[in-house]
Amino acid sequence: LALWLARPDLRTLPLTFLCADIAPHPLEVGRDLLQVIAGEESPWALRTLRAPMDAALKEARGDAALIMAGNVMNELKTRRDEPLEFRMEDLAEKMGAALAHGGRLLVIEPGTRLGARYVTQFRRAAMEVGLAPLAPCPHHDECPLLETGGPGGWCHFTFPIQGAPAWLEDLSRNAKLEKGTASLSFVLLGEADKVVPPRNTIRIISDAFPLPGRREPARYACSERGLALLHDARNVHSGTAIDITWPDVEHRDRKSGALELEWTPPSRDGKTADGAAGKGPKGRARPAAQPGQTAQQEQAVPSAGARRQALRPPWPTERTTCSPPFFWKARRNGPHPLPPVPGLKAMATF
Repeated sequence: LALWLARPDLRTLPLTFLCADIAPHPLEVGRDLLQVIAGEESPWALRTLRAPMDAALKEARGDAALIMAGNVMNELKTRRDEPLEFRMEDLAEKMGAALAHGGRLLVIEPGTRLGARYVTQFRRAAMEVGLAPLAPCPHHDECPLLETGGPGGWCHFTFPIQGAPAWLEDLSRNAKLEKGTASLSFVLLGEADKVVPPRNTIRIISDAFPLPGRREPARYACSERGLALLHDARNVHSGTAIDITWPDVEHRDRKSGALELEWTPPSRDGKTADGAAGKGPKGRARPAAQPGQTAQQEQAVPSAGARRQALRPPWPTERTTCSPPFFWKARRNGPHPLPPVPGLKAMATF
């Protein structure tokens, strides 16, 4: 369903989907919804399989152009004879074997601390079997949040839900679960020898939060130099990738260990305040204040109450897109194509 909505250019291709779950009801509902949305004349073929994940991966037989695993990792349970880490490695190896040459693997979990941890654990396991992240990671190194956790938050992306069906908004309201945003954690992987890691780029991975002694809120970001703390980040949206000029002298936040970055947002003409040319969400980093100069070095990790009261950046208006910002940069050059696999029709989802 998500692929149909997000990629209109694929709707005329004769694709085959293998959808697997151990429960029959989600499979039936998903199939019926796709038939209603796509219509009976759609060239997409849908095959459902009530089976565990291992059996479904065997059915793919190494022909899958794309494997999508949504809410799968959080259902894995630690066994006495097999730690969760080993299960992740085994699953990553089987998923990699089920992919066709040039295939992609997409893992999505809820944007909670636990969901993000599952995603980062699977990322590490997948890299050990020859896969590498295409998104959202701005590097191919160890995830800076995998071991530290807590002080630096967790990797997740928040986006507005404008445009959601009215019936869904009514259902959420009646269930007293009203929300103006949704969040997720994800990783998109491909063959390591075909993936070139970006350089001099940071990815925003947290909501905005206030810092004592600073007028503007900050956000955490991921980078090739580890966790970063971006100041003056009110107007930077969750998931945005920013080309950065690294400071000559690094200063780290005392509590989170994050590299502190001062950022000059680009103006409407695409230039930074000092006149440097910019393209897209490009800014310029400069050395942060020396330790002890301001209060934020002592209190860079705000309380839960302070986070809730943080001023958030304005969501996109009708003049802009409401899509998650980590897709903005890609769309300037067109959508990411599916891997060119001659004669390939099989795709797998879980």
